[in-house]
Amino acid sequence: MRKLLMGVLLLVVVPVAGQDLGTQALWNDLEEKPLRYFSHEDLSLWLDLRAENEPSLTAGQKIEKAALKMMHTPFRMSCASWDFSKVNCYLLANRAIAIGLAGSWEEYYLLYTRLCFKDGVRALETKNHYTLCQWYPHNAWLFEDLTDSLGAKAAVKLSPPVVDHLEDILQQTGRGRGQAEAGFPVLS
Repeated sequence: MRKLLMGVLLLVVVPVAGQDLGTQALWNDLEEKPLRYFSHEDLSLWLDLRAENEPSLTAGQKIEKAALKMMHTPFRMSCASWDFSKVNCYLLANRAIAIGLAGSWEEYYLLYTRLCFKDGVRALETKNHYTLCQWYPHNAWLFEDLTDSLGAKAAVKLSPPVVDHLEDILQQTGRGRGQAEAGFPVLS
């Protein structure tokens, strides 16, 4: 009876075949830890372990899970892209999508950069500042246009307003054209 009980407990503690107790404990700790307390190394580990522990999650489920990990993160209008301790609407959306679709830290960085900047080119003039006229068209690769299947004849085509305040933004921030944003933190 005692051996049987020990075997059952071991199955509960090590649900993923081939994982040792240390790896499972790390996964459990990272699962419970809110993203606002993650280091870049934590996110890298969590993404690696997610592939082992939750291989059947859909992209939508992964994005939802990433967004939920950011609940209760302090909101700040101005916060750094690579600081997980604060968030604004723009960062929350981009982080959730990038974390949800990425399988590694490197993929996260590439996806996040592609979401935030036109063609993934990190510079002030390529940043997707405006949702309708920049973010949506520059990230059209994420979406499928369902207009035709939902009744294209009844749909009214909307054109996003053309907004170009780049010169004002450059003057306010003291930056010149072509100056790149702060660099990406590299993990060793």
